[in-house]
Amino acid sequence: MLSGAGSPVLPRGSRCKRCVPRSVLDPALAFLDQGEREAIALAEELHADQLLLDDADARREAARRNLPFIGTLGVLREAARRELLDLRVVLVQLQETSFLWIPS
Repeated sequence: MLSGAGSPVLPRGSRCKRCVPRSVLDPALAFLDQGEREAIALAEELHADQLLLDDADARREAARRNLPFIGTLGVLREAARRELLDLRVVLVQLQETSFLWIPS
């Protein structure tokens, strides 16, 4: 999880790189969309510290595979904790988009 002083933060001006899994996708993941299948496969290959998932089925599968994951709201909450954004303002803005979340 993103916490503590040693947590990775991309420096300003950094670029993200798109990676694709090297292995054949696990047929057991066929119930997920392509993006979630690739994300889980890549997280397993890279032994990722954290996997960003919002889809409930993908999150259940990641948990079953013992892959650490976080959702969009978790990332925003962590950014607010680090005082990188105002969570209340961002949540209001998020409500104006097509992003859907179900309060727990």
